[in-house]
Amino acid sequence: MIYLTRIDEEKTKFSINHRNILTVEKSIGGKSNVHTDNGKVFTVAETEEEINEKIISFEATIIERALKKALEETKKN
Repeated sequence: MIYLTRIDEEKTKFSINHRNILTVEKSIGGKSNVHTDNGKVFTVAETEEEINEKIISFEATIIERALKKALEETKKN
């Protein structure tokens, strides 16, 4: 899950499963439109590049945790 910022008065943060994102389009004013696999479209404050960085960072964290767990398991045996 990654966190994005809605374009509303409160600048509401929300989480989204990045694996449900189909496409990210650049929009006017540095904003982005996020298209999901269920047909929803969210306009968010983050740029396309920022969204990609968040996805890469999240995936890297998952891989790092899995590697650490696997290493710990091999040390036990």
